[in-house]
Amino acid sequence: MPGGAPRQRCMGDYYIGKENDVMDIAALSTTISRGTLGVNVSMALMEKVLETAEETGEALTQMMESAAIPGLGEYIDIRV
Repeated sequence: MPGGAPRQRCMGDYYIGKENDVMDIAALSTTISRGTLGVNVSMALMEKVLETAEETGEALTQMMESAAIPGLGEYIDIRV
């Protein structure tokens, strides 16, 4: 940068320099917090989806077991 020491690049567009240290660190902290929140929400949603899929699978298994008719398909009548 002209007229001063080059700044170090950190986390996308956030720069660490003498003038804006506090503001950049606060913005970086906010960005990290939002990212963490997004990950936590995604994990909670995935847990709920997995739980729902397991419940649906169990219900489908019970439905198929109760729909079976004993002896059905044991004999086949064929006419030629």
